[in-house]
Amino acid sequence: MKKPKRTARKSGPDPIDAQADSFAMESDQVSLWRDPFIQILIIVAGGFLLYFNTLMIPFTFDDFACLVGNPVINSFNCFPDTSQVFGLSIHPDLKNNLILRPLAYFTFALNYHFHGLNLFGYHLVNLLLHLGCALLVSSLVYLTLKIPVPPNGENPHREEQPVYFHYLPLFTALLFLCHPLQTQAVNYVIQRFVPLATFFYLSALALYIQSRCASTPRSRLLPYILALIAAVLAMESKEIAFTLPAVMVLFEFIFFSGKLAPRVAGLIPFLLTMAIIPGKLLRLPSPVQTGKAENVSSAMNLVNYSGVSPWDYLTTQFGVITTYLRLLLLPVGQNLDYDYPLQHGFFKAEVLLPLSLLLGIVAIGVYLLKRSSGNLLHKIVAFGIFWFFITLSVESSIVPIDDLIFEHRVYLPSIGFFMALLAGAASLINRLTGESVARSRVATSLLIAAVLSLSAATMARNQVWRDEVTLWSDVVRKSPNKARAHVCLGEALLRQGRMKLGNNGLLAGKRLQRDGRDERLQAAVNAYREAIRLGPDLPVAHEKLAEALTLQKNFDEALRTLATSIRLNPKSSIPYVLRGEICEARGDLLQARSEYLEAIRKEPSAPMPHGKLADIYAKQGNTQGAIKELEFVMRVYPDQVVRKKLARLKRG
Repeated sequence: MKKPKRTARKSGPDPIDAQADSFAMESDQVSLWRDPFIQILIIVAGGFLLYFNTLMIPFTFDDFACLVGNPVINSFNCFPDTSQVFGLSIHPDLKNNLILRPLAYFTFALNYHFHGLNLFGYHLVNLLLHLGCALLVSSLVYLTLKIPVPPNGENPHREEQPVYFHYLPLFTALLFLCHPLQTQAVNYVIQRFVPLATFFYLSALALYIQSRCASTPRSRLLPYILALIAAVLAMESKEIAFTLPAVMVLFEFIFFSGKLAPRVAGLIPFLLTMAIIPGKLLRLPSPVQTGKAENVSSAMNLVNYSGVSPWDYLTTQFGVITTYLRLLLLPVGQNLDYDYPLQHGFFKAEVLLPLSLLLGIVAIGVYLLKRSSGNLLHKIVAFGIFWFFITLSVESSIVPIDDLIFEHRVYLPSIGFFMALLAGAASLINRLTGESVARSRVATSLLIAAVLSLSAATMARNQVWRDEVTLWSDVVRKSPNKARAHVCLGEALLRQGRMKLGNNGLLAGKRLQRDGRDERLQAAVNAYREAIRLGPDLPVAHEKLAEALTLQKNFDEALRTLATSIRLNPKSSIPYVLRGEICEARGDLLQARSEYLEAIRKEPSAPMPHGKLADIYAKQGNTQGAIKELEFVMRVYPDQVVRKKLARLKRG
């Protein structure tokens, strides 16, 4: 940065020259802040400082069902024709997920291809996507500020707009980057769906704006085509991208002007992309899975209906959205698995009060939009408000989803929140003080303090995520009456108790190396008992308790627990597999084989009992029987470990 030159004077300082010197120094500082390279450096360095120690956070929750135990990512075989997934023996929701989000799963397959299940690569991709989204947020705000505004109407300090170019884009991106509410979308590996879809969502919108602002038809074409490609890629990543064309239409009619026909014609290709997701939904043979909300391995997606009526879900979402707003303003009490009550009925305070608040916010957006002629900041506030509600509409409206609230769902909507917040603050300070917010040292200091405070909160939240037992202990403390939280804590305790879990998930079986007196094992048993107390009709809690009791060699109680599980879910094969494992532990291979055969009778396509039966045949010297069972497994659940085992048997 060049220092302003001073001219020596014989007499005292001239006030006019002193003022000029001051203005020159301030201009140099502004120029430094406006340097794109400096802004990029601040965002990228800030993101790495916040998340560099999270790159080995363990898999948790649905990571095990969707990644660790999902054969889809073990190869690229299903991606040329995603309908092949319906021939695999995996949870129906995982099949639906691949159909709806093939691009996201392709990135997971790339991770697996290069480094298997090594955590570093998965987290690095998530972090790079988060950094990319933050840079695109800055670019989006910058491009919006560059849009010419008609000179009529109120347009305070239009000459200050170049100052906003460095101020609003940078701080909007930093608030988005550093907010602790984003930790779930970044640290929770399977939720790569969200930053990936957001990355292409923002890319499409930014490229569309660039195309609209281009000076010649030729210079408009390339960014327009790229924007359309990015829109399609967003649709292939997660269902939240369904709102992208609506946001584009909103942006077009808020910030641009001109003849209606060519503007609508330019939007039509983007509107047509809205057919992609409904078209995918029509391909799903099993779009509805009821009663899975408490299943540990249930995938969280748009089609996981839980039997909740759309009206009850909608009325509950008024409070959920208000909670999201509260967390954005004051991120205290974050929770991976909230125990949020479902609302029944409309005329109650828990519904009407949050609804009134949300309607008030929408009314502010409408009012500012009507009064925004010539005032770019008012337009940005209105657009940010509408962005927030539109982008939340897929998961927080009338489409019931198993889980009422999850923090990663506010990742994309938060961009609108931060845009509206900063533009609104800039407009308010300008009205109250008559000066630009970028010229206010107090405002700048407050924003820097906010970024630093949010960064500290993010680093503290990341510490909770770094350990799976710590994470689920935090959930249990905040959702003590939710059975699923206790089941997941028990699973985490088992894994930390020196569990060896094969890359093929359940097929490898779970082998815990311990002396039978491990404290974490007993803590897992206690967690499962508490889950059963809270949810006595939850089969998975009984199955997990029986597994832990088996590891303690408490076979009799494990068998009694499995009897309860069979009564609760008589069609499941898992209790019979666990009973077979108990028989094997007791040395009764004949009875173990009988249990595995019964498990196959219950669920003929389930791979685990076939794998167990193959082990029994191999021990009994029936090599051909073992080969036949493993060949069946490879057809319905292709896996590297099974492939190697099969090759060894065939070699003799």
